[in-house]
Amino acid sequence: MKYVAELWRNEPHLKDFFTSEKDYQFAVAKFLMVVALAAPPSESGHPLYPGYRLLPQATRAMSSLCSRMAASESYLEGIAQAIGETTASFRETWSERVKLANSVGLGSQHFLHDGVQFPDPLDPEPPGW
Repeated sequence: MKYVAELWRNEPHLKDFFTSEKDYQFAVAKFLMVVALAAPPSESGHPLYPGYRLLPQATRAMSSLCSRMAASESYLEGIAQAIGETTASFRETWSERVKLANSVGLGSQHFLHDGVQFPDPLDPEPPGW
């Protein structure tokens, strides 16, 4: 993951697509969040480590992705289609996907990176509204 995070500094062509290193890491984190939602457990039952947690923009990206899915039916539908699901199926399996992605830890030496988790459930309106 360190390699992906440092690509901004090492690959000049990325500056043609992103306005800043923060924007690059934000986009990569959101992409990795969608991958974490789509990835089934391995044959041994182990889920994919959600690599987005290791990027500095992970908290911001999680807030953006989940609030957009909760606020926009078309955005939620787009994410569902991107991972090969119907919107209804994606909603029904949200809790299972979240539980799986949130259950993965990297290890005690990296405990600070395990705090960025998907909300459960994905409410159409934020609490308190």
